[in-house]
Amino acid sequence: MKKPKPWNKKKESAPEIGAIPSEKDHAIEIDTPYWKSWIALITIVIATLTEFYIVWWLLFLFWVAVSIKNKELFLVEKVSAQEAPITFWTIVASWLLVSFYTLWEFLQPI
Repeated sequence: MKKPKPWNKKKESAPEIGAIPSEKDHAIEIDTPYWKSWIALITIVIATLTEFYIVWWLLFLFWVAVSIKNKELFLVEKVSAQEAPITFWTIVASWLLVSFYTLWEFLQPI
């Protein structure tokens, strides 16, 4: 017969009787998946409705930074820098061009 495995490998002690529970025990955790994407989407809609297009400058710069960091991007399909370097860097360069054009248009006097 096998010896049963211990349930408490870290040798943690059980809470004492009458112990005050921590805030974490009573905290309500709200699981909001993809909250960053929701914030970005709402910001894009508001910026477009108010014709505040500088948000696109920030968004394109963010996409460039994330793509370079991860060495892959998604534009209709996943593009890897390792598998398709010309396509990858062409898309990154075009995003940078659009980003700087948006900034240039924003800084132009009316």
